[in-house]
Order: sequence, then structure tokens, then C-alpha cells
Amino acid sequence: MIGGLQDLFTKSFYRRPNLQTYNKDSDGRTTKSSSSDTTSNHSRPGIPSELELDRVLSGKSCPPVHIKDLAGYMAHVDFTVENLQFWLFYQDYCKRFDDLPEHVKALSPAILRQSSADFNTPSYGVHPDHEKLPAWERGAIPNSSGNATRPDTPRTPITPAPVYSARTPTMPYEEKAAIHEGRNLSMDSTETATEAARQPMRAEIETCIQTYLLRGSPQELNLPYKLQRQTVYTLQQTTHPSALREAADHCYGLLSSCAYPNFIRYSVCNANSARTAFARVVGAVSILAAIALAVGLILGDVRRKWRALAAFPLMFLGVTTAVAAYNGSCIILQGTQRVQYRPWDLFADSEEADLFGKFEQYWEAKYKSRNLIRKIFDRQRWVEDPSFRRLLDRLLWQAVLAGALGGVVFFLIIYWIPGLD
Repeated sequence: MIGGLQDLFTKSFYRRPNLQTYNKDSDGRTTKSSSSDTTSNHSRPGIPSELELDRVLSGKSCPPVHIKDLAGYMAHVDFTVENLQFWLFYQDYCKRFDDLPEHVKALSPAILRQSSADFNTPSYGVHPDHEKLPAWERGAIPNSSGNATRPDTPRTPITPAPVYSARTPTMPYEEKAAIHEGRNLSMDSTETATEAARQPMRAEIETCIQTYLLRGSPQELNLPYKLQRQTVYTLQQTTHPSALREAADHCYGLLSSCAYPNFIRYSVCNANSARTAFARVVGAVSILAAIALAVGLILGDVRRKWRALAAFPLMFLGVTTAVAAYNGSCIILQGTQRVQYRPWDLFADSEEADLFGKFEQYWEAKYKSRNLIRKIFDRQRWVEDPSFRRLLDRLLWQAVLAGALGGVVFFLIIYWIPGLD
């Protein structure tokens, strides 16, 4: 009985995901949050199954939880958009590599999965008998869900929408010398270099190294030091997607454990900070006005039921507005199923429409220069995603129910207070 009521309460009421923080390793590099090892993206509290990360990455969601909205949040709030860009590049690279003819793919053998802690061991690298190994140990390309640890899951084609299809990073290889900590990234011998040059997509992999994996690169991934060295080393040996797998898994882990829960927590707030503060003021003023009205009616010796009924609407409005504002929402926007544009969306240019474009912070100065009234009543847009609309509806009814309960309690208190004789 108690368990059934608890399940009903859990399904009926929604609570935003907790704010996730990034941990740091001994080298000061970002690692997964402490909760990432015990809770998966599919079962994380506050994220319904209809809004799971894989659904967003595959282009099945709509604004305001579209993949472009996620990229904007990661670029301007979380400052980790390179993780998303690298993951999309990796998924697209896997698909394109898999489409190559077999004799071309044979030039780039797969690598064994090995811990970055064993990077310096002589056995690290390409297995000489990799063709005799099981498909997964040969480095079979993972499926589009991003879970590269399930060998029994068949790989499915990646079919992202054209508007955000991953492409090759834009930084040319010739623009930056291939030097990493004083060590040349070229092959140790002419023979090895010749073999590597014959491998498919070698120029693209070199561009990937220059863009994501070298210290000080334009979109350097915040990988642990050993994993960074390991990935660069293996990419010198082969262009097979398995050489990128551990780095991609690390980025996906950061996405699922930190960035995406925080994105959902942020997206649930349908109003900007100015409008949320305004809603809190309206809620507080309404509650105080209800109390002042009730006190005045009591002192005026008005009949109990009339004074209680007169103060009920103000208390209901105040509590409802305050509860919605507590979740970062405006009750009016919730009722009309709309959200305000994010500050960076108000000043976005065509370059940022591409997920692999540059995300500049120029909007901050422009947004700060706006007056308070304009911020409160800034532009809005329709909530297109049906799953997210249902989520906002739950928050709306929670606020209305809280307002009704607050109003009833206040009604009973005022009703039972005796008037002046």
C-alpha cells in the first residue's frame, strides 16, 4: 500500500535533476561526476525516458531540447561544447569508415581495448592476429547509442538530421605544426610513415589530432593526460575508429553524467533570470497582500466566511506563482506552453547554426545593455517537443496544487480566527 502510494507520488510529481559537478584528476583534468558510475542516463532522476540523451543526439527531439539547444548550453553555460562536437564527429567517422571497401579498411587495423594506465607497456598497439579475434575485440564499430561497452548490441546506421550532421573539423592541418610537448608527431621511420600515409582518412585523423587532442589546440578535449597521450599514439599507428573509442567514451560519459542532466535542469526553467525574479516578487507581494487583507477584514469585524473567501484568491495566486518561480519558471509561460529565448539565441548568427561553428560570447555585453523591462518581457517561442510539453504541464499542475493547498490552509486559519465583538 505504502509502496504503491510512493510510486504514484513519484510518477505524478516532477523534480528537476540535481546539479552535477565535474571532478578533477591529479593532473587537473576533467573526469566524470561522482554519480556517473552508479546511475545511467536512462534512469537518472529528473530525466524521463522520452528525453534521454541518445534521443537528443539522434535528432529525435525538438526545441527547446533540440541538439542545437544542447550545443548552445554547452558552449555558453557549461563551456564543454567540444565534447559534443567530438562525439558527433566520432559517430559520423565510424559510419563513413564502415562504408569503405573491405580492402581499404584492411589498411587500418583495429586496436585492442587497453587501459590508459598500460600505455607504456610493449604490448600496447595493434594486435598482429586481430583478424582472428572476435568481432568486438577487433574493434567493431559501436552503435549509435554511444554505449561502446556492450559487444552483444548490433551496430545500427547513424542517421542524423542534415542540419547538424557531423563533419570534418575545419582547422587545416597545415596551419599548425604537428608538435606535441617537443615531440614530432610524424612516424619514427620512413617505412612506417609510408604505411600510415596509405591508410584511409589519414588527413582527416591528423586534422582531428590538431583540433581536439593536442595541448593548446582550438577545441582541446579535457581528457586525462594518459588517455590523451594514448589516443595520439594509437592514431599514429592506425586510422581505425577503435583508436578514438576510449576518448569518445570519455566524452560521452561527461555528456551523460554532467552536461546533459544540467541541460535538462536548465531547460525546465522557461524564463530568464529577470522574469523569474519578477515572478518571485509578484508571488511574495500577493501573499503579503492576502495576509494584510485578512487582518483588515478581521479588525473590521467582517463575517468569517466572507473574509476567508476574500483573501483566498490572493493567497492562491501568490503560492502558485512562488512555487513556479522556485523552479525557475513563470506560471503564465507554463500555461501558454512557451519559453523565453536564451540570451545567446537572441543574438545568434548564421555561423552558430552549424554545430561545428564558433560559439562566441559577444552576446553578453549586448544582453547586459538591455533594460530590465525588456528582459522581463523578452521574446518567446513555442515548446515544440511533446515530451517536454508534458513535463512542463506536470510542473504547472504541481504549482497549481500547491497554491490550492496553501489557499485552503489559509482559508481555514482565517475562518477560525474570531472577530472583534
